[in-house]
Amino acid sequence: MLFELEIRGERGAYQVEVLHSEGAGRPRGQLDLDPEAILSRRTELENAVLASSVQSRRIVPAAEEPLQMVGQQLFEALFTGQVYGAYRASLGAAQQQQKRLGVVLRIIEPELAALPWEAMFDPEIEEYLCRTEPLIRRVDAPYTAEPLEVSPPLRILGLVASPRGLPILDVAAEKRHLEEALAKPQAAGLVELVWAPDASWEGIHEQMLSDTWHILHFIGHGDYDIVRQEGVLALVGPDGQADLVEAGRLRDLLCEAEPTPRLVVLNSCSSGKGGVGDLFSGTAAALVQRGISAVAAMQFSITDGAAIRFAHGFYTAIAHGRPVDEAVRSGRVGILGSARTLEWITPVLYVKSDSSQLFRLTGMPVPQPGTGTAGPASRPDLPADGTPVPAHAAPASATGTVADAGKATAGNGTPTASGGHLTAEIGEEIPGRTGPGSGPALGRRLRPRWLLVAAAAVMAVIAVIVVITLPHAAPRSPAGWPYATGSAIYTRPFVIDHAVYAGSTNGHVYALGAGTGAVRWRYPRTSAIGAVYSRPGVADHTVYFGSDNGRIYAVNASNGAGRWSRLCSVPGDPVRSSPVFIDGVIYAGTQGGYVCALTQGGGRYWNPVRLGSAAASSPAVAHAPGTPISQALLYFGSGSGHVYALSAQTGQVRWQYPGRDQAPMGSVVSRPTLSFSGSALYVGSSDGHVYALDSARGTIRWKYPGTNAGVGAVDSPPAVSSDDSVIYFAARFSVYALNADGTSFSSWQHNPVQLSNSTGQSGPVLTQAAVYIGTGKQVDCLNADSGDQCWHPPFTAGSRVVSVPVVGNGVGTIYFGTLAGDVYAVTPGGRLLRVR
Repeated sequence: MLFELEIRGERGAYQVEVLHSEGAGRPRGQLDLDPEAILSRRTELENAVLASSVQSRRIVPAAEEPLQMVGQQLFEALFTGQVYGAYRASLGAAQQQQKRLGVVLRIIEPELAALPWEAMFDPEIEEYLCRTEPLIRRVDAPYTAEPLEVSPPLRILGLVASPRGLPILDVAAEKRHLEEALAKPQAAGLVELVWAPDASWEGIHEQMLSDTWHILHFIGHGDYDIVRQEGVLALVGPDGQADLVEAGRLRDLLCEAEPTPRLVVLNSCSSGKGGVGDLFSGTAAALVQRGISAVAAMQFSITDGAAIRFAHGFYTAIAHGRPVDEAVRSGRVGILGSARTLEWITPVLYVKSDSSQLFRLTGMPVPQPGTGTAGPASRPDLPADGTPVPAHAAPASATGTVADAGKATAGNGTPTASGGHLTAEIGEEIPGRTGPGSGPALGRRLRPRWLLVAAAAVMAVIAVIVVITLPHAAPRSPAGWPYATGSAIYTRPFVIDHAVYAGSTNGHVYALGAGTGAVRWRYPRTSAIGAVYSRPGVADHTVYFGSDNGRIYAVNASNGAGRWSRLCSVPGDPVRSSPVFIDGVIYAGTQGGYVCALTQGGGRYWNPVRLGSAAASSPAVAHAPGTPISQALLYFGSGSGHVYALSAQTGQVRWQYPGRDQAPMGSVVSRPTLSFSGSALYVGSSDGHVYALDSARGTIRWKYPGTNAGVGAVDSPPAVSSDDSVIYFAARFSVYALNADGTSFSSWQHNPVQLSNSTGQSGPVLTQAAVYIGTGKQVDCLNADSGDQCWHPPFTAGSRVVSVPVVGNGVGTIYFGTLAGDVYAVTPGGRLLRVR
């Protein structure tokens, strides 16, 4: 039984349609998801998979948290509203008939095809979807071949490529591993494994022309060609060096066989990794689109043990006539034979149209007298002994805004002090003890659970009703809060002059009454601009914000009339940074790593400065009132793992941390936070640390924790108390409080405070007495001095809280945005603000 979905559209307006369900119709929904934020965490997810050690199904190990958070985000984005109801009903119907429900994804947009959908985690039943049901990525192709009739054995051409210049593979061990995995089906006469004697283009060409092959099994190195925007595999060139063959050429080579192999297994570390510029850019998808019926690939590096267990389960199922989707699930089950790994997430299956049944077996297999393999010996010039490598590691690469999230530095510096600079924001009301604000955390939002659900379709329908009517869910008032935009609100709302300004991924910015939630205006009034991840700011009765179309906009704060728009850097370079305003100049950063400075009238103040190829965060500003702009500094984080201080007057880089000759830290995707004295700069990083830097010199004062092991990606800006004595930050399921010297804040009885859901991109915001933070669908309130919960229960929204909250309106009202596109207003007591 199948549950098939199609995802199409454009950034900020993705649509999901159920193409096939079990009696639940063809409902549609909206997919509110930031693919770049997930793609930017690829390295962190891969590290989590390889380092995993599952100890308990109910206690989430730290290594698994990034994967689970991402999986939950993907699941909740895909299965929403009526689509979710149709899925639950179909799942119940399948269980009633004692069948599995295969989930089929038809993904049209390339940036979505590159996401790790195999990690989808159902928080209701606390289980990963592909652990219980087959998951298929279906590629539309002009022709779907009928199942190939095969009289056993299935013939597998094994190919090990270990060119010089890349991490050396133990060829003998690699062959032995696959032979070990196939020993039983070979002995039963179900499969025959033959090793290709030559891993060069010419050698494979000869094999394709000279014999019949049903399956090609490739072991070697894969990578992603950022110039061609296409997956590549490393064959062996005439000189023994790597011959990087793009997916397009490789598929042409395989099509020389008659018949073309129906199945290709790519046991390389990046072969399942797709680009975001071309749906078929990944090696696996490209082969399927060209004519290969199915490709099983690896989206992360995989250890030898997991590769052996996957191959055994997978090929045994194929040899017994199982469809390839069920075979991949059998391979996952094989990996699960080792309880201490999450590597079952690594295999990815692409199939062409409706071709999950690849072979129709005829006749009886002839048992083999032994378990050895036929075929020529391996090349004498390739290494045949040595220590087996634990994983097939490819050269590091990154595409677009996908940054290296796995690097860390342990630099030390001497604490120093600097003069009294003050943080400048574009005119926001800051109540009491609230620290410097920030725009939406941009790079890395994510956050990850599932088992069997209902026993019948009726129970599935009941489950949907229960979810819709959760007891603590905030009611939606048609005349007040929450205000529904219909598309995700990642921007932190901006509150000033009794108005709330929020940007939406639907390409509009909204001005709402801070007390009533009534719409004052929407910009643009009709057709949308690009998605708005940039937090609006207000100065001199003008609202400034950036858009994914690469422009900065100036809009009249009173009526929403456009004043001007200007490209920040180059066409198509999204502006997700939140602009800041200093003495008539607007500053912002771009996803391409540029920083621009525009005058109040939209002219260039100085030409865009490029900090690197990775995204620039929102800026923090050090500018004492009454001092000239020549004394002001801008602080930017970068996806490349650096922090920069720029002159506001010239754009010249005053310092960068770490220095040019030092290894970078993890990506800095959220805005750095200045202390109120201006002497210290606090930076959260994807490497799991918070860094305290001297704001004048860029030297490190301390990092927390002090060891190389981090606490989980810090994707939201830290918050600082008004007396600079306490720094608060969030990571995964925890909120931390630190003293100004980087030691743990002892007043908190439990430090960190453990939350029931992941914080994701929602960071902490402070008042005199409380810390507010979004966790899953909730907003938690913690006592700033003790860390105790001050709301029982926490406030629950209708969908995940994805913006940093803000406190304003003069009475302590908390405002925040959600994944479903709602702007909420909550009282200091934790209740939805009512309009009287």
